[in-house]
This record gives sequence, C-alpha cells and structure tokens, in this order.
Amino acid sequence: MPGQTLFIYLDESGNFDFSPTGTKHLVMSAICTVNPSRNLRVLGRLKYELMSSGLNIPNFHASEDVQQVRNSVFSRFGDLSITAVKTFWIRKDDPRFSQLEAVNVYRSFGSAFAKWAQSQKEKLKVERVVLVFDRVLTSKERSNFRSSTKGLFASFDGIYFVYFHNVHKDFNGQVADYIAWAHYVYLERNENRPLNALPLHFSQADNLLDWLEKPQ
Repeated sequence: MPGQTLFIYLDESGNFDFSPTGTKHLVMSAICTVNPSRNLRVLGRLKYELMSSGLNIPNFHASEDVQQVRNSVFSRFGDLSITAVKTFWIRKDDPRFSQLEAVNVYRSFGSAFAKWAQSQKEKLKVERVVLVFDRVLTSKERSNFRSSTKGLFASFDGIYFVYFHNVHKDFNGQVADYIAWAHYVYLERNENRPLNALPLHFSQADNLLDWLEKPQ
C-alpha cells in the first residue's frame, strides 16, 4: 500500500492507580486501520440511529454504556475497516515491575506497541504510521514518554508520528476502548460475555512482560 498511512489507535482499561485500591489489571488495546474514515461512518450511523430511538449517546464508552448500546456496537465490528488488533495486559502485583509509576508502565506498553507497529508497517508496506495514544498521562509524563521512546521510533524504518488525544472523542479510539474493556472485565472479574462478542481475531491478548521477554 505505497503512500498510505497506517493509523493505530490505543486505549486502556483499568487504571494507573497502583495502590491497593486500584484495579488489579491494566489492559491496553490497539487497532490498525488504513481507512479510519470508514469507521467514522459506520459508528456515526449507529450513534444517530440510537439517538433517534431515545438513547442519549454523546460517545461510545464501554464501561458506561448500557447493555443495549454495547450489543449494538459489538454487532458493527464486522463492518469496520481494521487490519489488525493487539492487546497487552499486566497484573499490577507482578514482581517484575520494579517501579510502579504511570510513566514507566506506559513506557513499557509503548515499547511493545512500537515493535508491533513496525511489524504491521512492514506487513502492509505503508510509508508512515500514526500512533494515537489516550491522554491519560499528565503533560509532564507525556513529555517524558516522548523523550524515552524517541530513540526507539527513530530506529525504525519509515515515518512515525506519535500523538496524545482524548481517544474517546474519535470513533476509532472508541473501538479500542471497547476491545480493551472486553479483555479487562474478563481478567478482572472473569466476565467473558464481552470477550465472546468480539470477532475472533480481536480477542487475542498477551501478558505484556511475557511478550517483551520473548525474542521478537
């Protein structure tokens, strides 16, 4: 696909609270698409259909949506233009984490997704990659993240842009949110209905630290 741009949207489920009151797991999912505008049309049409039936839908957000809305969103996944999906997760009490700070954990996720993004770029033969992360980090933490991963992206072939947006304002980010949430509720409370609602190739996930330790 010479000349095309691969867009990768990432979102997390769980939280970055590493105290005993935080979630036990943190999940981050990414979707790849070379046609993000198609996904806007598919989910935009659904949003307005639901609004016309009396449902107040400012945006799709899996943890807050009622079951009727979730079912409708999952039913549209087969119509989306998505070339690949990847999910990584951690259990926060994993002893391999020595520094449980948001930016350090985010950096570990970023490193894994950067390597995965390069593999997708090579597979699709695109010229550039745009990675859109959620704005969960503070401005200072985002700056630290950019600095720490700059060398990693610079070593890859091609052109990369890394942005931090409120991904819940973009339908592509909302798809990533739904996928991350489906994995999160399965890991956190063994609720498998959302995971079973995903297309099979959307439902694969890896423990982040196991994946990073394997030869790539």
